[in-house]
Amino acid sequence: MNLLLKEQLYNEKDTIIKYIVSSSKKNIQSTIAYTGKEYDPQFWVYRGEKDNFENELDGLISLWVKLLYDVEEWKYEYDMEFATNIYDYWIMKEMTKYKYLKVSPKSTFNYISSRAKEMKVKQLNRRKEHPIDYGDVEYPSIAGIYVDKIICKVEDFHFHISGSIINAIELSSSEYGAGYKEFFIETETEYILFSE
Repeated sequence: MNLLLKEQLYNEKDTIIKYIVSSSKKNIQSTIAYTGKEYDPQFWVYRGEKDNFENELDGLISLWVKLLYDVEEWKYEYDMEFATNIYDYWIMKEMTKYKYLKVSPKSTFNYISSRAKEMKVKQLNRRKEHPIDYGDVEYPSIAGIYVDKIICKVEDFHFHISGSIINAIELSSSEYGAGYKEFFIETETEYILFSE
């Protein structure tokens, strides 16, 4: 799965553009742990049931484009021009730099779970110091954990991965600061993109 994905980025431009255009119609859940401070640890998790996607490449591209769209706070239509620009200026310049390293499913699960627990503790402490009225707070207005861009009560947040991890790919990692990683995961039922 891992090196084949990288080869496909170069060899399947038309297919990837099709995946980008259709990605806005896919049922993708986002979980964003937003700290509101630059260089403070935060994470983004995008996931979707496998039957939403044609294959693992479609899963990776669709989840990654959704992450990019949210991080950049874009409001563009997912049309051919948008998709072609994403392919030319983002996928070819960013995703081709990834290492696509197959890693242990267990260590990947442990890493992501520990990061989610750390973020929950941080956010619980923040809420004790700065309580909020949850209401209709939308990302990225204040620090918090957002599910599908709506802030959730931190005490109700429980990160989980459905089913066993079949395949885990470390896309990138950095030892700077708190250390940051990005993973693409396949479970029995879904594809997941985790990014810090």
